[in-house]
Amino acid sequence: MKTSTFVLLTAAGLATAGVGYLAYFDYKRRNDPKFRKKLRRDKRRAAKAAESESKRANAETNQIATRLVKKVSGETMPATPEEKEKFFMGQVSKGEALAAGGPGNYEEAACCFYRALKVYPNPIELVMIYQKTIPDVIFSLVMAMMAQEVKLKQERYYDVFPPKEMNVQIKDKRVEDEKKQDESASDNKHRSDVLLPKLGLFATKDIEAGEVIYEEDAVVSTLLPEEEASKSYCHHCQKPIPVLQTASGDVQALEIAKSEETSKTEGAKEHAETNESNGDEEWTSASAIDPENEEGAKPESAVKDVSEEKKVEVETAEEKEEKEKKEDTVTNPNAFECTSCYKAVYCSESCRTEAYDAYHQLLCAKSPQAASLADSSKESHELAPILIAKFFGTIIDKEKKKELARVMKTGGEAKDDSEYTTWEHLERFKYLEIIPGKSDAVALNKLDSILAAKIPGLSEFVNEDRYVTLKGKLAYNTYATFKEEGAKSAGDADKAVKDTYRNGGEGEPKGLALYLVTAHANHSCEPNAKPTFPADTTKLALVATKLVKKGEELTVSYIPVGHPERPYESRNKELMDKFRLKCGCSKCEAEKV
Repeated sequence: MKTSTFVLLTAAGLATAGVGYLAYFDYKRRNDPKFRKKLRRDKRRAAKAAESESKRANAETNQIATRLVKKVSGETMPATPEEKEKFFMGQVSKGEALAAGGPGNYEEAACCFYRALKVYPNPIELVMIYQKTIPDVIFSLVMAMMAQEVKLKQERYYDVFPPKEMNVQIKDKRVEDEKKQDESASDNKHRSDVLLPKLGLFATKDIEAGEVIYEEDAVVSTLLPEEEASKSYCHHCQKPIPVLQTASGDVQALEIAKSEETSKTEGAKEHAETNESNGDEEWTSASAIDPENEEGAKPESAVKDVSEEKKVEVETAEEKEEKEKKEDTVTNPNAFECTSCYKAVYCSESCRTEAYDAYHQLLCAKSPQAASLADSSKESHELAPILIAKFFGTIIDKEKKKELARVMKTGGEAKDDSEYTTWEHLERFKYLEIIPGKSDAVALNKLDSILAAKIPGLSEFVNEDRYVTLKGKLAYNTYATFKEEGAKSAGDADKAVKDTYRNGGEGEPKGLALYLVTAHANHSCEPNAKPTFPADTTKLALVATKLVKKGEELTVSYIPVGHPERPYESRNKELMDKFRLKCGCSKCEAEKV
């Protein structure tokens, strides 16, 4: 038999055997339950083995990525655009050369591509380029390095924030009191719309009663509508604006100055009307003397005068809107007004500048969109839309200034917490889940028109979900700011707005403010601390109301609990209605039936 014939017969025999085995396999699969069970078991084992191998490979990749991230994170990156561009080109070229050298150079190549990614202005675009151009193994390492950097950053958050000098730290309450937290979760498990407290604010040293624990500036704030309209407080820092001083040093109320200015305006108006009347009399006399004037027609000179008067009237009409704005302008020399809308007033030039840079350029009433948002906020009796607009303007301005300080090397990143954005801080806040309503849709639409005109791209980011989530965070975490001792409210603060806010202090509220650290303080009906405002601004000073030991949780009251003493039912009804919170403090435990 020829060799070729033998090969062909052998191949045919193998093919026949293969087809026969497949037929037998299919028959067993369809007719033998035990065989099918064995197949499923083998399939599960193979899947499990594959998953185990994948996890092992991922764990190994993550371990390598973590080591590489720590190596790169200690390096100084270029600051100026020119330096960044040069650095980027050098790292990409070096990475490509190392990648061509084989697997032994892949880790160092990944570091090069990662360094280039950190200075590239559009990281997402560069990642897409990497995916198409660099080896899969290196690309996987670069992506793992990105994930591990985020993870490491999140893990060290509470190590650097709050700053040590604030004498407090944020810790997980479940670790501090696991049993109590479990009971609280059991009591409230039917309320799916409440995010149960997990974090708390704890003292890092012994604190005496009356001692200031720390001071904190507000992230964002706003006056209550009645106080804003009164123009008695700075619209930025909420500092009282002093009234007018006469030459003799006597204090005059702002209303007196306005009254005098109104009298002058009315006097000028009467004078103008008198002149107009006199002009008519002169025209009548002229027509009587001139026999050629038919039916009392005005002489040419008189027509010219009237034409000029009408021109003045037209000019006055064009300036009418501007004058109406100025009618509400504060004539107090101690106040600094917005020279565009004449609505916002400030206690200093620095406050006026800071407010404009951060948010007033978005909310200046001269803009029709901003005026529309303000009107809808008044109609809904909600300050949340204004606070949210201020919030986005503020965080963008802050990041711009931080980047500028970094580029100019002016020490803008001196604080330990500067690596975290305000939005990253806010992600850790407790919040109330809110079902969006009609007023939210209206406010979001108006806010979108403002952001789209001023900050390209931001309107797409501020969707309905983010809007209502941010509104829920503001509702749970904003504090009332209080007036100087003895000052009275310009209106009924409780009826002025429908917003929920923490109001456990003493005195008359004048506005709302959000704080990054104090937001983590939990409620108690017998708190050991209280927020105060000793400078009569939004700067908060947390003061201990009793002796606090190191490691003890710091608590504040979200509602008025005393003066006079409020019963258990009243306190907890307000807490549940406003914050969906069931208080478990020792006072409530002792009083509840």
